[in-house]
Amino acid sequence: MKIYVKGQGSIELSKSDFVASGGEGSVYAKGQTAYKLYTDPSKMIPVGKLTELAGITDSSVIKPEKVVTDKSGKPLGYTMQFVRDTYALVQTFPRTFRDREGLTPKLALDLVARMQALVENVHSAGVLVVDLNDMNFLVSQDFQKLYAIDVDSYQTARYPATALMASIRDWSVQNHDWTELSDWYSFAIVSFNLFTGIHPFKGKHPTIKGFEDRMKQNISVFNPDVRVPNSALPFDVIPQVYQDWYRAVFDQGARLPPPGSFSGPILIIPTVRTLTGTNNLDIMELWGFPEPVVNFFEGFGSIAVVTTNGMFVDQRRVGDSTGHAGIAFTPKMNTAMFVYKEPGRLRLFNSASRTESFLDIRADRVATHDGRVYLQSGTKILEMVFTEIGGKVVPSTRVAHTCLEHATKLYPGVAIQNLLGATWASVYPRTGASYQVHIPELDGLLIMGARFDRGVLIVEAGDGTTWDRWVFRFDDDFKTYDIRKTEDVDLTGLNFVCLDSGICILLTDEEKLELFSVRKGSKGMKVIDDPMVGGDMRLHRHAGQVVFSRGDKVYRIKMK
Repeated sequence: MKIYVKGQGSIELSKSDFVASGGEGSVYAKGQTAYKLYTDPSKMIPVGKLTELAGITDSSVIKPEKVVTDKSGKPLGYTMQFVRDTYALVQTFPRTFRDREGLTPKLALDLVARMQALVENVHSAGVLVVDLNDMNFLVSQDFQKLYAIDVDSYQTARYPATALMASIRDWSVQNHDWTELSDWYSFAIVSFNLFTGIHPFKGKHPTIKGFEDRMKQNISVFNPDVRVPNSALPFDVIPQVYQDWYRAVFDQGARLPPPGSFSGPILIIPTVRTLTGTNNLDIMELWGFPEPVVNFFEGFGSIAVVTTNGMFVDQRRVGDSTGHAGIAFTPKMNTAMFVYKEPGRLRLFNSASRTESFLDIRADRVATHDGRVYLQSGTKILEMVFTEIGGKVVPSTRVAHTCLEHATKLYPGVAIQNLLGATWASVYPRTGASYQVHIPELDGLLIMGARFDRGVLIVEAGDGTTWDRWVFRFDDDFKTYDIRKTEDVDLTGLNFVCLDSGICILLTDEEKLELFSVRKGSKGMKVIDDPMVGGDMRLHRHAGQVVFSRGDKVYRIKMK
């Protein structure tokens, strides 16, 4: 496809440049430039609005820049800055994501400050965001940068806003008379979610069920009648000056700009829950560690654990953790290898020799699954290979399959690829094996999370306003599957484990355990609703049973 950009001439876009498609059109990318092409060119943003948006000076606001035309000069879309290797902001909220990827309260605070500065810059240009929602921001993988997207929907002097999500709407505003203060109300909701992992008007109230009614009546999670799920972080992660502002905005109906600064350390008071058996569950503590458990893996009976500060193998500390680490096990000696992603390379820690080595390779994303490590490297998905020679471990990679570089996301056990609008899943059931499956049910949906384990693929996907949870169970050849869909769920992260017995245990967004067979076509399912079950649990597999980590401890859990 040939397009034209004023001042640059013609540009050829190919299938390999494809990034994504949506309701309005498609996005392609070459180098540092992205090209948004409208399906219906008549819906193209007016050139006058491009001029008014140009007053925004913050480079992290990904605004429309130059008009893209066909050969005859007819507008097709526009160019913008292209940013790669990011998460949608909403993906970073669940506790499971934070634990797995190392998003700490301090990093969350830095992102809130960055978002606040970005909104202030937009306002200084005489522009309003209006639809300031968690889908319209991207976060870099190292959590150091935040970007604003869908800027063509912003409100400028002559062009009103074109969209608004109900979850961040200021319901006190009448007749769409949006202001900077209504923007700050939306910012308060998104930033609170970033701090704590919960929307300030979610949780359960005994009489008021819908969050929109709660927003209109100023009944937030600070209200003592609201039950907050255990998956939320303690509110002590929020600096006091922001807590005071949130209470004024959410509970008292005030409309105020956010505090200009904060002082003092981030105080975290852990919420202690004593876990004991119930009529449904038998719970027993197995191990305790000096710091909170971040990752837990079992490989042929050996246990490797990453805490916030340490690396452990079979409860013995083998080294200090210096960031988020994945874990793999070597095929012969079953040595735990801790894998750290660094710019342009991977750093590996051998738990047996307690030595480091490096593999110089581009790794856009890294995912650990079932004692194996996979990398997304440009147009390839790679599986790490550990060769043991003379007592040494030599790391290398092999190609699992090729992919579209910008349209593929790697998750634990699966890569999800958007092939020009068609959704394909590449699953990795065992070392050296990958299967590619077209899943038309997901075509056109936004994928927020995915995970594959022992024949079961679970995906969180939706249209950007509501989200559904999809459970796919494959046959042994990965040619057919069955489907179970749960509509309108909260994005709490995918927290499930499949056992050797053929049972899958899923912790839902409602803090219930679902037990079902991994076999395609099986109809039975058991649901356990128990006060000891909470979203602060991370499910793992150990010795053929399900265990979970919570804080600095690992517990065994059995059904009675």
